[in-house]
Parts: sequence; C-alpha cells; structure tokens
Amino acid sequence: MKIAILTSVFFQQVEEIHGQDRIIFGGAERYLVELANFLRADGHEITVYQSMTGKEMITKEYQGIKLVCLPVQDTWELHVAPNLCETFHEMSIAADLRIYFASFLAWPRVKGPCISINHGVFWDFPGHYPRTTYGQARDEFFRRQIEGMTMVDACVAVDTNVRNFVAGYMPGYETRIHYVPNFVNTQQFCPRKDLNSGPIKILYPRRLTPVRGINEFMSAASELPECEFLLCGQSFSEEAEEMLVKYQEDTQHNMRTIYRPMEDMAEVYQAADIAVIPTRAAEGTSLSCLEAMATGLPIVTTPAGGLPNLVIDRWNGLLVDLNRDSLTPALKWLIDRPEKMIEYGNRNREMAVEAFDIEVWKEKWRQVINYVM
Repeated sequence: MKIAILTSVFFQQVEEIHGQDRIIFGGAERYLVELANFLRADGHEITVYQSMTGKEMITKEYQGIKLVCLPVQDTWELHVAPNLCETFHEMSIAADLRIYFASFLAWPRVKGPCISINHGVFWDFPGHYPRTTYGQARDEFFRRQIEGMTMVDACVAVDTNVRNFVAGYMPGYETRIHYVPNFVNTQQFCPRKDLNSGPIKILYPRRLTPVRGINEFMSAASELPECEFLLCGQSFSEEAEEMLVKYQEDTQHNMRTIYRPMEDMAEVYQAADIAVIPTRAAEGTSLSCLEAMATGLPIVTTPAGGLPNLVIDRWNGLLVDLNRDSLTPALKWLIDRPEKMIEYGNRNREMAVEAFDIEVWKEKWRQVINYVM
C-alpha cells in the first residue's frame, strides 16, 4: 500500500538551500522516523512531505525514508496551513492512505482514506491563540483544530488529554479519536547493570527550550550544587546552544550540555540516577519520559498534557506544579529517599515493558489502519 505522510517540518535546513542539512530531533521527529520505518517494515511504500522555503521541490532521504520538500508558503494564521494541505493532496494523488502527521495539517479539507495524529494539546500556554485572540477568532481557532481531528476517518491521539478536551468542548465529536499512547523500545532502553558511583546525576533529555522547562532545570542545578546536572538535547539554533555551553563553563560548573543521536541515547539514560521532564506546556505522552521509565529511572515531572498518563504522583515518580512549586524540593525529597528511587524505577520499568513497548504501539497502529481501510 502506498502511504503519504504530511508533516510541517522535518528538515529545518537543507544543503541545497542553506548549505547544510539540519534536523532538530525532538519527540515529533523520533515519532515520524519510527512510524515510517514500522510501516515500511510492514511492506508499505512511504513518502513524507513537508514544507520548505525556496522555489523548487527538493527530494531528500533519511534512513531510507523518502522526504519531499514542497516550496509552499503559508501564513500559518490560526495555526493551519491550507496551501500546504492542498499541495499535499495534489502530490499524493496515487496514495492509498494519507496520514496528516499533525491534526492541524488536515484543515481545511481531507482526502480519504486518511488518519490524523494529535501529539497533544499545544496551545496551553499564555502566548498562544486562546489567550491572545478573542471572540470570533478564538472560536475559529478551536473549530479548525477540532475539524482536523474529526473530518478524518480516524485521529490517533497520543494522550487522553486530547480526547477529554474534544469531549468537553464539543461533546460527541470525540468518537473518531483513538487513544494510542507513545512508545519506547524496551530492548534498546533498559536498566544499567551496575550502580552509578559518585554524585547523584540528574538528566534533562529534552529540547533546550523554555516550554520544555529548561529554565526550571537550570534553577534546580544552582540550588543543588552537590549534584551533577546533564542536559541532552538541541535548541532551535546553534547559536543558542553555544551560549548555553558558555554559560555553564563560566558560571554553572555542576551542569553540562551534550548532544547524542537517537541511537546513542540509551547510554545517556543509563548514566543518570534521576530523569526530570519539567514540561510547562505542549506535551503528550513524552518519549523522553518513556525512555527514562524503560531505563528504570525515577521521574520528576509535571501535570502538563499527557504526562499524568505516565506518572502517578508518589507511585512511580513525583509531579510538580511549576505554577506554584520549584523542582528543587521534589528532587531533595527523592534524593533523601534512595529506597523510593529504586521503587519508582522498578515500577517504571514494568510499566514501560507491559504497556508502552514499541511492539504494543505498532499493533495498536495496525488496528487503526485496518479500521480505516
């Protein structure tokens, strides 16, 4: 079966235009790669489409996945891209199934059979449309978001927060939403064999952005000088990454930043004692959180988005509401109770294997595709 996938961006830059290929890897990028590779392994022919500046169509490849960069410009008014959507329909005329990798890409119309994916509520912070627009514009924003989840034959939602939002805002419209939480390869991500020695090592395996909680993590590092703090991720620009590294070298000596490709991340988790997922907003069932769980780490996180689908406070981790509290007291509480660190880590490993292993995720995706086709 020929499957066409539309995403907003995978390659941030391409050599043909910018002189280099640049991909900023976060959860969405990892999800796209795993989805495409899984579908290819099941015998499907996959083509991914994305938008890109420029005047000519550019074809790229990543790990055997064909990506077509479309020279389509949109204003992204109310966070939709109608020109990209229509161009995708024209380019994917021979496809048997279309997947809109983000549900907002399925507006203003869809071409079936089709599936959209909602990776979590992304507008739950003060700078987004629901807070900055009013009246008709605000209503129109929500209408377009909901239509992207309900005009399709099925919408895969990575957390229950999405389904509950739709059911609460437009009761009855949630019937096409299929809850398929995110995944982790529990054979790749597994607990270390030996205990770490030396200071407690606290890991932030996220994009280096405020919405992902980097500022709160850095504050905790300054308040717990006896611990080692490790950031592993990318920012939106190389300049921002360089500034962060310089700040650590000059000021924050118990904190350092590294970057590892996806295939090397397992050893990064294994070197840590605690994982911190301090998301402020725009979160689903975090891949970083699941990877830390599979590694058998205790988790300190927040109640943002789909994270409560993964962590129950004081059962397999700690939930911190960053609107009222800081990370430091929770980290101190956990560090002072090494038996709880072991207990939470063991529970996390069990949950990851039984409920969130990638093979479970693949089977749920097959069920959705069979339902649609």
